[in-house]
Amino acid sequence: MLAAYEGKCAISGCDVQEVGDAAHIQPFYEGGTDTLRNGLLLRADLHIRFDRNLIAIDHERMTVIISPSLRESQYEDLEGRHFELPSSPAVHPSSVRLHAHRLKLRSQKVLGGPSYRMGNSEDSPITGAEITRSRAATSSARNRQRKQSTIAPFQGCAPYFRCAWAKFARY
Repeated sequence: MLAAYEGKCAISGCDVQEVGDAAHIQPFYEGGTDTLRNGLLLRADLHIRFDRNLIAIDHERMTVIISPSLRESQYEDLEGRHFELPSSPAVHPSSVRLHAHRLKLRSQKVLGGPSYRMGNSEDSPITGAEITRSRAATSSARNRQRKQSTIAPFQGCAPYFRCAWAKFARY
């Protein structure tokens, strides 16, 4: 990742390697992979905001989009900034994944506030059904991950013991 982005944050241009983070565009729990096309090199604070869907990349213009909740903050100058692509087209981030991430851009001035997605002409609120589906998908992904991490250490055990340990480990 460092080599692909020449050691610089793709948004800020910061070249201090100690604060650079490899960010997944599509997280593992949503089916993401550990490939360069699913990754970005971002400064640590920008990585956090990217993961929280407060910063996104316009995949057509390759510019930065920020959530309305960041507009009156130190991050407002990032709006419209050019996103630096790696020099090799073979490792450019996936435009499909960038677009999917952009659709999750949200506004949260208050914790638990309304979420928004980017529309063609204006922001439109996410419906309750979409939130419910999203929560259900996240919850089932967490449960699968929890179950795998609970059972994995006992793979070599006899079936009876594996079940007993798995039941015990859940509590």
